[in-house]
Amino acid sequence: MATFSKTGFKTLNYNSFRPRYPPSFYQLLAKYATGSDSPKPIQRTLDIGCGTGIATYDLLNISENVVGLDLSPSMVQTCNDLKAQRCEELGIKDQSRVSFVEGDIDSLPTNEKFDLITAAQCLHWSSDFPKFFKRIHEILKPGGTLAYWYYVDPIFVNDSPEALQKAKKIYFKYAYDDPNLMGPHWEQPGRNVIKNCYVDVNKHIPKEAFTDVTIDSYYPSVDAYVPPSDDKNLVLVKPGVGIKAMEKYFSTYSGYHNLLAVNKDSTFIDDYAKELKEATGWTDDTKLDMVWNTGYTFLKKA
Repeated sequence: MATFSKTGFKTLNYNSFRPRYPPSFYQLLAKYATGSDSPKPIQRTLDIGCGTGIATYDLLNISENVVGLDLSPSMVQTCNDLKAQRCEELGIKDQSRVSFVEGDIDSLPTNEKFDLITAAQCLHWSSDFPKFFKRIHEILKPGGTLAYWYYVDPIFVNDSPEALQKAKKIYFKYAYDDPNLMGPHWEQPGRNVIKNCYVDVNKHIPKEAFTDVTIDSYYPSVDAYVPPSDDKNLVLVKPGVGIKAMEKYFSTYSGYHNLLAVNKDSTFIDDYAKELKEATGWTDDTKLDMVWNTGYTFLKKA
């Protein structure tokens, strides 16, 4: 998390190259939070670890008022810089419906209460999950919803299994397995929490404080790819992209920026692309689909 707070971190690149959550997922969340197939708007939502507002703005489609909260001043600044543009894209005329605050959940006033609290692609950076659930319980309204979700380690699909397996092996070599590459530079234990698909988060859910716990995960296979279901899963697919898309995605990893901090002359991304092309026969013009491992947890305040 500290990497994203650094002054030199390019938040606009993060906003451009990270996947966006589909409307079907927000409708799934709204249906759960309201208990209705035709949900009325949720009144007040808090988006924790909002980053560049990837989820915050879209939450306006299911919530009357949304507050984005993030520890990084540069992330909050980017959210505010994009405010007019994103509201116009969403057809939101009243920009006061969304606001952004620098800080964490402990810095919120004690009288703050929310109908929905979300944590998108950020909860693995928490250092104390029992404390997190306790604090969330304090600021949720009775019957309110906590929803957190993640995505991790995209794979290429829609080519021969042989080529796709080679591509997956090379990705993991550069991301984790080779001690001379990115692997040692991840912030821990956060990266292992997300690699382990939030099992280490979910095991801390206090049964006496939360009910109606719904946990879903989706792990695509390169050998027999089956598209996920829109009505159940968090679906993150970038169709018709190529090697350049993965290069850009690598450039948003905190581990990559930490690697550059100790080796500013690293040719990591160029080396990855070269090895991938040599192993698979792909070129910069090859079009593939990128699919992420994903998962989410929904739960209500008891």
